Formats: sequence, C-alpha cells, structure tokens
Amino acid sequence: MHSVHGYYNGSAYVALEPVEVKPNQKVIITILDEDKPQREKITLEKLRSFVGSEGQSCPEGMDAQEYVSRLREDRGFSGRG
Repeated sequence: MHSVHGYYNGSAYVALEPVEVKPNQKVIITILDEDKPQREKITLEKLRSFVGSEGQSCPEGMDAQEYVSRLREDRGFSGRG
C-alpha cells in the first residue's frame, strides 16, 4: 500500500504523480480540509527575467526539463500540478 498526492478537479480525482492502478483495485481516498494551492500567474516580464540578458533559456549544461523543475521548486510550485 502506498499514498499518492492529488486533487479533485470538479469531476474526477487527479493524481499528481504516476501511479499504476489495476481495474477494480480498491483505493482509499482521503479528503483534506485544505485547497490545492493556486499557482501565481507569471507575467511576460517575469518570464523574460528567467531567460536572462543573453537570450539563453537554460544554464549551459542543463536540459530544459530539469531547469523548469528547478524554477518550480524555487517558486514554491513543488506540487507538480
């Protein structure tokens, strides 16, 4: 047994991480008394500040996916969703 973080989108429960569930497998769904944190809207100006003055979107030697993950962690978006 393991737990998976997720949220209810108004019509279905959405897992925030990959999980393999077999058809008819029993699950336990716990409803918490807190809402999923809302992401702050990023303005074009703020987005341009991430790119930097050289027009390079990622630090040299780092792929884009890793860079975006680090940006989300730095901005408090570690919830992945």
